[in-house]
Amino acid sequence: MQPSLTKTAPYRLFQLISPTLPVGAFAYSQGLEMAVEKQIVVDMESSKTWLSGLIQNNLSFVDLPLLIRLKSALDSQDSPSEGDSLGNSFGEWNDWLIAARETRELHLESTLMAQALLRLLTSLSDPKDANLIPDNLPKPLDWVSAFALACWLWQIELSDALAGFAWSWLENQVAAAIKLVPLGQTEGQQLLLELSRELETAIETAQDCSDAELGRMSPMQVMLSAQHETQYSRLFRS
Repeated sequence: MQPSLTKTAPYRLFQLISPTLPVGAFAYSQGLEMAVEKQIVVDMESSKTWLSGLIQNNLSFVDLPLLIRLKSALDSQDSPSEGDSLGNSFGEWNDWLIAARETRELHLESTLMAQALLRLLTSLSDPKDANLIPDNLPKPLDWVSAFALACWLWQIELSDALAGFAWSWLENQVAAAIKLVPLGQTEGQQLLLELSRELETAIETAQDCSDAELGRMSPMQVMLSAQHETQYSRLFRS
């Protein structure tokens, strides 16, 4: 059976979204490094505009609504024991996400982070719960799918999972902006303060998002992510 809900679930969420979680999120800029190179993002205001656009498109209509569907697919079934099938919906939504990663860089980021989190979950699992991690997960596994699995295993409520995922993404992007633009630490905190107000709207949008509305994209980010592979000087992985 699935682990019972415990009072430690909030702390597991904090652990999951912590910058110290060893999944490599800090190594990627998601196109921001090339946006700075091209002088599209040059200061706090342009950083805010860039990140706000990604919140309104990528988070609201891709990652967050898919997190809802993946977590719900896990919640709606009995805990899969070793060898049991996860069912079609989890695998189908995972494959949808993999197809939505438009560049090789974004694909590698998502799949490599997912692999790292899966290894971590395996290492941290109590021996008596070892068979709760299915051995037939879809391959490759997307980062959002792995995050949904962690939230399911650690009994993190969906509303908390959505807020945590959105905050973690924003925090990583602001940290990248502080290094690249560059921004001061206080400006970074101001960005977090102002843009976090948009996260609640993104979560509400994701909750109301129908299957037909899924899949908005940010074309400028996609082009810059592809160009990042050949950027002469890079701090972040491509």
